[in-house]
Amino acid sequence: MALQYEASPYRPHRCLALRHRWTILTAPDDLPWFTSDDPVVRLNFNSPAQYNLGGGWGYPGSEIMLPLSPRHLLYTQVGNAHPPRRGEAMPRHQAVLLRQYIVEHAHRMIFCAAPDASIPIMRPRVISDTLLRDEQRQWEQWHEIQAAAERELMGW
Repeated sequence: MALQYEASPYRPHRCLALRHRWTILTAPDDLPWFTSDDPVVRLNFNSPAQYNLGGGWGYPGSEIMLPLSPRHLLYTQVGNAHPPRRGEAMPRHQAVLLRQYIVEHAHRMIFCAAPDASIPIMRPRVISDTLLRDEQRQWEQWHEIQAAAERELMGW
């Protein structure tokens, strides 16, 4: 039975993921993956000094990564028909950079299986009454904003 996908305004990327060659990469033994509250990293990389986290499906060369566990990472590179072999360890220098990008890409929280002293160095903890109040205000308005966006999208 062939898979069929219907066009839907709610799932514009529904079959795009199937157009790419995905693999599972492993972390170097001493650098486990962690994840965040925004776990999918979409990387456009030219050099350690020239990159951005705005990549995606339509950008050839973009790398899309999702930590699955402290050891495993789901990986694809848009337009690359020959991904690394499944189970291949990511080179240490690349893993160090990717861990930095995961931290940088997080909205607010980073999750790890064990304490990791490198995280507070990459992203120091911020304690701010102003930020807390702003976030509380955003949550209070969330339902109204989302309902208005849905009405606009659906033409109601």
